[in-house]
Amino acid sequence: MNEVLEKAKKASAAKDQLLLKTTEQKNAALHAIASALKASSAYLIEENLKDVQAAEEKQFTPSVIDRITLTEERIEAIADATLQLIQLKDPIGETLETIQKENGLLIEKVRVPLGTVGMIYEARPNVT
Repeated sequence: MNEVLEKAKKASAAKDQLLLKTTEQKNAALHAIASALKASSAYLIEENLKDVQAAEEKQFTPSVIDRITLTEERIEAIADATLQLIQLKDPIGETLETIQKENGLLIEKVRVPLGTVGMIYEARPNVT
């Protein structure tokens, strides 16, 4: 559990740096993530096999075992989905609403990063 907490703290600290990145820099990071997934697919499959074997030993249902199993095709699909994010408009910094008050106060509703989101998977990591 301490390892998870430490990773969460590092992710939260990294978010502050991400606020300063341009769309081009964020897209370059997404390219790097997709490339790393593809380049590491053999390692990911090898490590995933340990999870699959443990699930089989615990007599998980075949459907659960299928959902947690990573294959070359599933990793490729995850990488491709990561690249699809680049095609989306970067919403950060977009002004959604501007209100000018009678006293001259200007209020703007601007999109900002959500923050840090942690996910714990029971199954289907490729669905994210």
